[in-house]
Amino acid sequence: MISFDGSSSAPGAALEARGKEEEQARGKEEEQGETAFDPAEGLRKRGFAVVSHMLIELRLDDLQAEFRETVGNFPEYSRAQLPFVLGGFSALGNPASFHNPFVRKIRQWCMAIVVQDLFRGLVHSDPSLRDHKIEQVIDRMLYRERGKTPVAETWHRDITPVTVAGDLVFGGWINLNSEPQYFSCVPGTHLEPRPAGAGTGFSQIPKEQHAAYKKRARLVAIPPGGILVFYEHLVHEVVARKYPVDMMRLFLGWRLTTDNRSIVTALSQLPEARKIPGQPDHVLRPLDELLEAQAVIPLKSGQGSPMVSKLHTTQFIESHWVPFSQNFLPAVKVWHEIKSKSAQKYGQRFLVVPRFMKSLREYGFQLFDAYSQNEQLMYKPSLGVRVLMPGREHLFQDVHL
Repeated sequence: MISFDGSSSAPGAALEARGKEEEQARGKEEEQGETAFDPAEGLRKRGFAVVSHMLIELRLDDLQAEFRETVGNFPEYSRAQLPFVLGGFSALGNPASFHNPFVRKIRQWCMAIVVQDLFRGLVHSDPSLRDHKIEQVIDRMLYRERGKTPVAETWHRDITPVTVAGDLVFGGWINLNSEPQYFSCVPGTHLEPRPAGAGTGFSQIPKEQHAAYKKRARLVAIPPGGILVFYEHLVHEVVARKYPVDMMRLFLGWRLTTDNRSIVTALSQLPEARKIPGQPDHVLRPLDELLEAQAVIPLKSGQGSPMVSKLHTTQFIESHWVPFSQNFLPAVKVWHEIKSKSAQKYGQRFLVVPRFMKSLREYGFQLFDAYSQNEQLMYKPSLGVRVLMPGREHLFQDVHL
């Protein structure tokens, strides 16, 4: 088991200062209007909302210990050594990180909370959504070591390539730290017309528009145990900023849709011309197949969840990729050959963890408990599902739009 130091401190001074400045910059009228919003109304008007549940907040210490115990016992790793993934963003890409009991429990809790506090009100307030169903989209764990800086991502919108007419797709996460986490966005931009020709996955905002968006930007605080939900096409950014504590979160995705297919299954049916190039075939497969094999789940953009960046596979093979791969059992490793004839080490091979991992079953590891019918239903469009009650381990409740 990997050993962790659980010490923590207050958020960075620069981050706090930015938050205070932006709070002061908003006029009283806007502040009063925001406090008057219920969560569903805030989501509809601003494009984001933050909700929470008392039982999760009260259990944060236990959840943090369970988070660390979970990542410290991943079966793919051979020794107790950090990091778990290369790159500053630090979202995990090993199959056990998607299917372990901890994340499956948290996803059920979050399903109950967001349906009751957000999506039910959103659907009932909009006649055009009355025939829509709810789907949770599986996403990644994030464990970012203190002091590590993510690569900045400039202003952009997230775009899912397999939506049908009338779909609403949301991103977000649950903050599992005892300190606030932050989301930088431009409120209300989800109401803007989508630009013609916008790409899929990651649609960057033209540079000439950055200054105007920056003036309207807001730094949203997600409190300990809080759940952020935002329209995926809300303009937002990833800020390259260090945190003085280990960051723990579970990313979450949602869709309101009239489709009967899950996003993951729809991605597996994309024609080759619309798939992201350079990814192995095992990345996009039907949801049922991925759950049964307990495989890495693709992002709703159609991208895989990489263990190393593309740059590591070309310029930092011996300095970073090979040493990092020593943390893994032989069963998951592959031979990587230098195929560029212009490279100094053309033809040489290195034994490394693959950039895109497969499934626990394909690697021969013991699987976690099979997904129940209700769990599987939660990840497909439906009007309601039976899930764990927030903060509880064995009590269930029915949630529906």
